Amino acid sequence: MTAMGESSLQSLGYGDEAGPDSRGLFQQREGWGSLVDRMDPTASATLFFQALIAVGDWQSLEPTIAAHRVQGNADPFH
Repeated sequence: MTAMGESSLQSLGYGDEAGPDSRGLFQQREGWGSLVDRMDPTASATLFFQALIAVGDWQSLEPTIAAHRVQGNADPFH
């Protein structure tokens, strides 16, 4: 769901106005890891899921809210 919203499941090599350094399936910024990892679907998904597990009570949240807490999007319903 998150990767579909961020990149339509394409490993994008460019960002947008909100995140010019965002890359990959999850449009992860530099703080997430190396460019190589952010562009690799397996590595970027692993980074996302590791961050998701760190969100308290993530399993009881609406999926969009859990994703927002991981991604920090301006719109929690993106």
